[in-house]
Amino acid sequence: MNRNIFFLRVIGIIIIGTFFSCHTKSGDDLNSALEAAGANRSTLETVLGHYKGQGDEEKVQAAKYLISNMATKLSIVNRSNRSYFEIFDVIDSLWAFGNAAIIDNRKELESRWDSLVKRHGAPQIRDVDKEKDINIMTADQLISHIDHAFDMWRKNKWSRNVDFESFCKHILPYKVGTEPNELWSVRLYNLWRDTLKENNIDSILNIAKFINDHNAYKMSHMRILWSYPYDFCSSEFERIRLGSCKHGVHYTTQSLRALGIPTAIDFTRRWAGAKNGHEWNVVFLEDGTPYPFDAINKGLKIDLSWRKIAKVYRKTYANQKLNVDFSHIAEIPSELLDINSIDVTNEYVSTKDVALTIDNKERNKYAVISTYSGFDWIPQTWTEISGGKVVFKEMGVGNLYSVFLFNGIDYIRKTEPFLLDSVGGITYFKPSSSKENIRLERKAQLTPFMEDIMSFIVNNKFQGANTRNFQDSVTLFTIEETPKKIESADIHMEKAFRYVRMWIPRGGRGDIAEMEFYGLAKNGQDTVKLSGTIIGDPKVNIEGKRHYLYPFDGDLLTYFLKPRGVDPWVGLDFGSPQKIVKIRYCPRSDTNFIEIGDEYELFYWANGGWKSLGRQKAQDQYLIYKNVPKNCIFILENKSKGVEHKIFIYEDGAQIWM
Repeated sequence: MNRNIFFLRVIGIIIIGTFFSCHTKSGDDLNSALEAAGANRSTLETVLGHYKGQGDEEKVQAAKYLISNMATKLSIVNRSNRSYFEIFDVIDSLWAFGNAAIIDNRKELESRWDSLVKRHGAPQIRDVDKEKDINIMTADQLISHIDHAFDMWRKNKWSRNVDFESFCKHILPYKVGTEPNELWSVRLYNLWRDTLKENNIDSILNIAKFINDHNAYKMSHMRILWSYPYDFCSSEFERIRLGSCKHGVHYTTQSLRALGIPTAIDFTRRWAGAKNGHEWNVVFLEDGTPYPFDAINKGLKIDLSWRKIAKVYRKTYANQKLNVDFSHIAEIPSELLDINSIDVTNEYVSTKDVALTIDNKERNKYAVISTYSGFDWIPQTWTEISGGKVVFKEMGVGNLYSVFLFNGIDYIRKTEPFLLDSVGGITYFKPSSSKENIRLERKAQLTPFMEDIMSFIVNNKFQGANTRNFQDSVTLFTIEETPKKIESADIHMEKAFRYVRMWIPRGGRGDIAEMEFYGLAKNGQDTVKLSGTIIGDPKVNIEGKRHYLYPFDGDLLTYFLKPRGVDPWVGLDFGSPQKIVKIRYCPRSDTNFIEIGDEYELFYWANGGWKSLGRQKAQDQYLIYKNVPKNCIFILENKSKGVEHKIFIYEDGAQIWM
């Protein structure tokens, strides 16, 4: 978003003062919103009069709540850059051929997306027209939505314990983002009503799981749509059934709220130690307990145990008060000036306050605390400076932080990087005069998520045969442990084979990035990589199903993906029997291990910046750096390729990731 536009919008929001709770405390709150409605004021007053005439005080309060907070809500009314609708038409047509068609054509879709970006430019927020809901909302829309929300709240057994305040926060809101306004609640309710009744599903947890599992099968995430900045309305998302995490979360929120299930959206702008963030859903169970889960992922669960969390927020429909001195507002990064979220970090991780004294010769009123992303530092939250002291409330422990001032353009570092430990202690890292040799095997940590993906090839077998249908197959090697990098297996078998393959047991997965077979050179001593024609089963057009080519394309970032509903294999036809002496293989991975032939550079932090310890070209799947200072934080960069590198310390002969 253009920073100046956002900056002006935030100031305008703060000045008009539309900050309300579910029960509006003052007529001034509502009057301010009605004044902002302009010509649409009479429409909104019609809604209020409708419920006053019914004598339903709760509906009157609910209508006031929605209208009082409506001045800050925007809706997409026109996308001037409609070029990307072309790819949505293609996606829609592919779904007619089943879920596998999307997977099989993923690379083609990515290529088409890249082509659209080159021709028309990347989609931007400025390429869309938005209107304030308070100026365009109709009485029929608002009344229909309020009436349905109350029907769900008052009639469903799972909503009986939801109090009025929670109802207003987590069931009543008519929108979740900037999606075009549409009457989604009744339509989505009708979509699920009969199915839930037929299956006797009548608890919040079971309903949420049933719907999320169904959506996980019918819908999916796709990386190209991470860069699509517009929010879909529910009917748009149902058409393409692909999107970013945010798109799926928004759709899930509406689906569950339409059934009277209290649902919220939690998010982190940035994971600590990463450049990206995440959004997920939360349902509130019958006893009010929050239950978080990843939208459009089977199982109604989310694993945050391995994540580095500095801050987690919950989106709110109600506008939150920002106590900001307007004359110093430029000292706060615009992305942190969010009036529609509250801090819920302590619901997820242990937190401690960070209290520090900083030099403030710049005479700023506000400071920011940041976590790293590679060599950069990204702000997480802000606080006021008082007498040279700052206190950042409820920061996630176990993270590396640094405090900065911001002048509207540049960040000015005020502390060295420090670790916030589990008891609130702060540790700075000052290089020691003592030296040691260190062995490095990765440039970023292997996460449990990625290790699980790499385990998908465990129990797969490499087999040799002399018949094309492998009736006489012999198992050369079975993958028994999760490979953490490129692995190799020596084969001690005298028999020669014309055909080789990787066989996937029933219920298993492919997810193999590369596999190579080696025989003996003519001298009988050296190994030589064998080549052949790519083969696979079930019978497919190899050119049309390019994933069969990926294990042999020399690219670790592409991988064979087992099609759904079949038991495939992929291999080579050498043309004549060959003796196999070695197999090299690599699973689908993040490729953050050391790759032979790539050039790396190691840095350590000292005196306010990163200092180089030199470059090395990898001769093996590890690097040795000698005479390295102790008590440092390090970062290892692959100079040949890749963008992901994480800060670590080195203790007891191992890399420990920060």
